[in-house]
Amino acid sequence: MVTDSKKRKIAVANIKDRIIHRLIYEHLVPIFDKTFIFDVWSCRKNKGLTMAIERTQKLFRGQKNFYCWRADIEKFFDNIDHKLLIKLLFRKVTGSRTRRLLKMIINSYTSNKGGQGIPIGNLTSQIFANIYLNELDRFVKNNLKIKYYLRYGDDFIVLDSDLENLQNLRYTISNFCQKGLIIKIKRNDTLLKYQEGWNFWEQKYILRGKISRKKI
Repeated sequence: MVTDSKKRKIAVANIKDRIIHRLIYEHLVPIFDKTFIFDVWSCRKNKGLTMAIERTQKLFRGQKNFYCWRADIEKFFDNIDHKLLIKLLFRKVTGSRTRRLLKMIINSYTSNKGGQGIPIGNLTSQIFANIYLNELDRFVKNNLKIKYYLRYGDDFIVLDSDLENLQNLRYTISNFCQKGLIIKIKRNDTLLKYQEGWNFWEQKYILRGKISRKKI
């Protein structure tokens, strides 16, 4: 158990298994990374939290009348559905031995619910998380045609100049997560009115959920 911003259970594979996890990770990244949208900033080469915040600044810049919806997934890693994750992986991974290893890794761990959950501490969990939430990203960009959207881990923001439209998007995306991905948006999601002069650290708080501005 670790406690930084919140109490979390970290499970990590043993040394021998970690070698296999590394090989699997290196195999999956070139297959799946090119399918991810540009504005996914976690666990990717030449990206990261600092660059995500800088990108957030760029999205905000000049949008004086925009509203921001900030949300994240409730106990995301604990609620990833094994069957759905395997299905998403097998769309691109065809080798029988690789498929067998993937199933072994995924099914070797469960949270309190049977058939759900991947450990936060494994390297493979990072790419698994992005593959799982790639469905959300593509729904947002391709189906809903949202221009201003950014995700870091299971935290994401959506910007829109129309508050009513943003509230409708909030409902639509939450519904998609629950029905399509078997996950839920946290109840403490937030709607904010953008204010000029937000500094770098305030935008970090917005991106990671530590809101320092008045909610709508």
